[in-house]
Amino acid sequence: MTYYDVLQISPAASPEVIRAAYRVLAQRAHPDRAGVGAQPDAMKAINTAYEVLSDAARRTAYDARLAARVSVPASSHLMPSSTHGKPTGPQFSVTWQLGSVIGVESWSESHVQSKGGDGFVLMGYGFTSAPRVSTRIVPRQRIALRLATGDQFIEETGTHLDVIGGQRIVLLSVTAPKLRRPTPFALWNLNTGYWFWLSAGSAVGGQLRPPLHALRDSFLFAVGVILSVWGGWHLVRGFGLVAIALYLVLGAPFLVGAWVPLLFRAGGKIDVEIRRRVAELIEQLKTREDIYGNR
Repeated sequence: MTYYDVLQISPAASPEVIRAAYRVLAQRAHPDRAGVGAQPDAMKAINTAYEVLSDAARRTAYDARLAARVSVPASSHLMPSSTHGKPTGPQFSVTWQLGSVIGVESWSESHVQSKGGDGFVLMGYGFTSAPRVSTRIVPRQRIALRLATGDQFIEETGTHLDVIGGQRIVLLSVTAPKLRRPTPFALWNLNTGYWFWLSAGSAVGGQLRPPLHALRDSFLFAVGVILSVWGGWHLVRGFGLVAIALYLVLGAPFLVGAWVPLLFRAGGKIDVEIRRRVAELIEQLKTREDIYGNR
């Protein structure tokens, strides 16, 4: 764990941020505030980290030592796997790079949504409805990686990956002629042995979907919606106005929604194939002494 991890700040933090982080952590860890659960070692680590990072000369020297420690190993390289896909289907490759984590920032965002609150009042008469407020906490994370091809940032939404500064990782990406740049798809933490799917790769299948497949899925969706809605209308129209109203409000939208997965069928199949190839590649890399054997 680095001094930046101790103070829970980014390696690029300004002196003002360092002082603010130290004051907050020192108040939490101080024996007078922590009470019975106080940990003297924690307070000592915070003080040591602040002494180094608050001094410009000592911080520069420390950053140099840290960069040397987490620099990319000499064996790091970019290695493509074999290209997958039929001649008429999507063409893609899975590549991997060995590197290190040089910084992690994690936080959460609160998304507040309000519904309702409608109504009217005229001359003291009318109605109003109270608004319904809901709050959703969304985890966010920014991970800085040092790779053979240069530093790269990974943005995650919806989860906090279990990585910290200084750990060795393997970044697996998808490359294809239809993609403007390699898309990060999975991150493998060599220090813990765990690997994670990355949110950046969630849309790869849709981007690689061939136009003819997209047209076919759209055609099947339209045919399915028309036949089911038409059949439902002829089924309920003889049961009176109430049945027709319920069908228009509930039945027809449900039937349309039931066919929506058809629009994403081709992209979903590609995603499944990419995930299968990534899992296979990780299993292959585990047998390499220069990747997994010398953690």
